[in-house]
Amino acid sequence: MIALLNVKTGKGSAWGKKPAELDFEIRIVETANKNTVLAKGTIENVKGEVKAPKGSGWIPGGAGSVMSTTAHFVNKEVTNRLAESYELVAIALAKHIRKKM
Repeated sequence: MIALLNVKTGKGSAWGKKPAELDFEIRIVETANKNTVLAKGTIENVKGEVKAPKGSGWIPGGAGSVMSTTAHFVNKEVTNRLAESYELVAIALAKHIRKKM
């Protein structure tokens, strides 16, 4: 179970941007008994900001600048910034579980 503790939606506009900042509490519970918590932790200050793929600036034909411009305009929507935060938490949690197993 992932619960939100704190949400700052950030800012996205044509003139400036600020990533969303979220704090999460993660609880892994037993499937048979939801009251039995197996692991618990928090992830704080997850910054959600849509970015162009790394290395895309070197794509010939101007495609890199198109990707950068697209990422800039996608950042205007608060839902995209929040979704990026959730994605970063999921990736970090998966890496941590994989490392521990």
